Amino acid sequence: MNIDKNVAQVFNGFLRLDESQKMKFIGMLKDYQSGSQPALESLRESVNASITKMQTGPYRESCACCGK
Repeated sequence: MNIDKNVAQVFNGFLRLDESQKMKFIGMLKDYQSGSQPALESLRESVNASITKMQTGPYRESCACCGK
């Protein structure tokens, strides 16, 4: 099976999550798939804020998806 690099990185990150984190992630995907435009925008903003914090804040852990 030929898997896209981005998909493989995200799936690798998913596999590294503990069970409660996996359930949260799956819930977020379900919310994304069934959400209205305002709900999707809110979810996007929340995720972007978390990513920005990881990139600019004192964050010492490696990326769960790529390991960097």
